[in-house]
Amino acid sequence: MTLKSGTMYSRRNRILTNYLTAVSTTLTITIIFLYGAILTSSKGRRSIFQISTGNRLNILDIDVYRDIEARHLKADDPGLMEYVRRKFLFAPTERPRNLSRNAVDYSQAGQSTLVDEILGHRTGGFFVESGAWDGETDSNSLFFEIFRNWTGILIEPDPWNFEKLSRKNRKAYTAQTCLTASPQRIDFTFSAAPDSGAVKPLFPDIPTVGKTKILCLPIHTLLASIGVRHVDYFSLDVEGEEPAVLRSFPWDEITVDVWSVEVNQGLKNRDEKLAEIAGIFDKVGLYSNVEMVAHDVVYVRNVLL
Repeated sequence: MTLKSGTMYSRRNRILTNYLTAVSTTLTITIIFLYGAILTSSKGRRSIFQISTGNRLNILDIDVYRDIEARHLKADDPGLMEYVRRKFLFAPTERPRNLSRNAVDYSQAGQSTLVDEILGHRTGGFFVESGAWDGETDSNSLFFEIFRNWTGILIEPDPWNFEKLSRKNRKAYTAQTCLTASPQRIDFTFSAAPDSGAVKPLFPDIPTVGKTKILCLPIHTLLASIGVRHVDYFSLDVEGEEPAVLRSFPWDEITVDVWSVEVNQGLKNRDEKLAEIAGIFDKVGLYSNVEMVAHDVVYVRNVLL
């Protein structure tokens, strides 16, 4: 009798645990959805998920969320891409840009001017700027949007910076996420310096002010979600995770004409990082290193040289 009672008690515990897990997941999905709706409404912008479904919670999101937690999803999973279109990608706005200053080259050290020359003043292109900050300060992509009629995707994981970015009214897709080899939720550390928040902070002497969980996605997922297979210029600044992003890049699926990859000059192991990045591009076999601009190393597809 005691054994039977213990077994029944154990079964009840398992049932209760499974129930609470399901409820917790559902509540998490609901909160994320409501946050997205409120965030979008507060900016007067419409995200792709609002255009396609309005403010209705898609019950299939729960399955996608669980698969992300279990790391079961591939980058090109159709359910994941639909989820990303509805929840993470904000479409380019039609509102006037809200910039703090008028300039030509907004980049930190003339990266935009260099890339523009390499591409022969190309118009109508597509950029990716990963580590977009507020969408204006030290932006490597803003020149192309304003003066060359490009669009693209701006990726910024820091919620505070993404809020600022959203208010700039850029003519590009925006996504509050970071880049990883597979879809996964990871810890993001807030920094006291506005441009130094990171998955793995580079400089331990800069105080941190907390952590949060964010969903990180493969670049393949983001680009496939909007039907993009060619990128004219990819600006990669992800606070030390650049080699990891490059190693997981789908070189056979997406072509990129020009890369600028940041390797911070203050890093003690900067030479090692540069060598690691060079090794990745050498293995790909399609690019040549043409320039160093401040923190950035620039690689160009050989067919353009």
